[in-house]
This record gives sequence, structure tokens and C-alpha cells, in this order.
Amino acid sequence: SDDASLFGALFIVGGIIGSAVFGVWVEFTQNYKISVILICLLSCLFGLAQYFLFPRGPDAYWYVTIACFFQGFSMVPIMAVAFDFGVEITYPIGESYSTGVLMSSGQLFGIIYTVSSSVLIDKYDTPGGEAKGSKISYIIVSVAAGFALLLSFLLKQDLKRHQFEK
Repeated sequence: SDDASLFGALFIVGGIIGSAVFGVWVEFTQNYKISVILICLLSCLFGLAQYFLFPRGPDAYWYVTIACFFQGFSMVPIMAVAFDFGVEITYPIGESYSTGVLMSSGQLFGIIYTVSSSVLIDKYDTPGGEAKGSKISYIIVSVAAGFALLLSFLLKQDLKRHQFEK
């Protein structure tokens, strides 16, 4: 339980730092597409790292701890960057509408992922045994990040709002 709290706290701290880093970078470069691609790539890689590290036990404790930080660093900033990018490419549609659609779809995926992962963990994980459900959950999040990565290559960086404001 203490380990789970540590991992969760490091995920959140990593997310805050990642959001600041990516937010500042996007503000200066205005390169949303590269940011989204990088965030999706890192999320996929750190999800896979967790898949391979987490069930290894005490030998990999510090690796898991570091991976939790970097997974938060790479996964949390997608919200801020994607919302801002969504507003840019959907202009003149209102900010609240485009952000609301993005947030709703993210919430829907989050609910489906959380419920399915909880079922998998309850069904397949045993105390002191192999963490099959947890491993499947890491694969799901990595595949989702990989799918988002592929889709992000199809995005066209047409900053309509930015061009209008100039």
C-alpha cells in the first residue's frame, strides 16, 4: 500500500513537471503536432516499460519507481497540449465546445479503461502471484498510446486561431 502511494505520488509529480515542460515548449515553438507525437511515443514506451518491470518484484523496485515518474511525465501533459491543439485546429468553433468534446471522449476512454483494468486485476492478480491482470492493463494503455501515436501522424497542424489572431 505504501508502494502504491509512492508510485501514484511520483506519477502525479512527474505529470505536473511534464505539463510545465511541454506547456512552455509548445508556447514558445507553437509545434503542437510534434508535441503530441512525442507525448504519445513516450507514453507508449513507458507503458511497455511498466509491463516488463512491474511484475519483477523487489529487484526492479527503483526501476519501477523511476518509470512511474516518467510515465506521469509523458501521459499527463497530453490533456493540456491536446486541448490547446484541438482549439487551434477547430477554430472558429468555440473553445468550450471543442474542449468539452475532447474531455468527454477522454473521460469515456478513462471509464472504460478503469473498469476493464479493475475487472482484469480482480480476476487474474493474486497476492504474491503473477500479476497477469496488471500486465494486460499495461498492454491496453500501451496499445492505446500507440494507436494515438499513429493517429497523430495524420493530424495537420493548421493553427487557425493563431493565424486569425495575427
